Amino acid sequence: MDSRSTGRGGEEGGLSGNLAKLIVTDDLELSKDVRLDRYYAWLLKFKKDNAKNYVAKAKEIHDEAQRLEIKDKASLLLVKVFISPDNAIEDIKKHRPILLRFTIENKKAQKYMLGGIEVLIAGDEMKLAELMPKTLPILKALYDEDIIEEEALLDWGKKATKKYVKKEHSQAMIDAAQKLLEWLEQAEEETSEEEHDDTKIEFTNKEKAGVHKEEVKQQPAKASDEDEEDNDSKSDEELDIDNI
Repeated sequence: MDSRSTGRGGEEGGLSGNLAKLIVTDDLELSKDVRLDRYYAWLLKFKKDNAKNYVAKAKEIHDEAQRLEIKDKASLLLVKVFISPDNAIEDIKKHRPILLRFTIENKKAQKYMLGGIEVLIAGDEMKLAELMPKTLPILKALYDEDIIEEEALLDWGKKATKKYVKKEHSQAMIDAAQKLLEWLEQAEEETSEEEHDDTKIEFTNKEKAGVHKEEVKQQPAKASDEDEEDNDSKSDEELDIDNI
């Protein structure tokens, strides 16, 4: 009897394992849109069933999207499930462990998440006037929390699209975020200039002949009173990210 029980147990274990494999295979045979719908339903249930500690289970949320092979595009759904327009800044901070698992070093996921933000702000035309001013603070919060990187934001701001909302609404969001985009552009240019000016090549007579060259640290030129006044004027015009 014991041996027969063991045999049945082994068979049941094997059947369970095979069934799990079949389920996984069946899921992946579905279209991406259907898998996204299933993941959305799974997310809602997971959030409800784990109301007190679902943020601490960020890995499970990530792994399910990974299993369904929709990790990049799942970022759209994360916005829909975890960020509300009325409480967006707090929601972003609260759900950072979840959002960051999807977007860290993942430009595609960041791009899709920005699409989700477009839907959040401009998906309902009845609330457009109310929500549009929230564009800049929401994007800044995503940047401050390292969820969306500078490059992704600047790319998003280059051209309006009609992929997620009406094109004119997409452009209105870009316009609303101009102060942030300008600050990021300015910071990127300053970083590039610092890297470029860090060193220069000085040539001797032999170096001009292609014999030898020496890399030295560039000595900053002494500024005249007029230059200093110009610099002070430029500093006043520079954007301060904390004042946006």
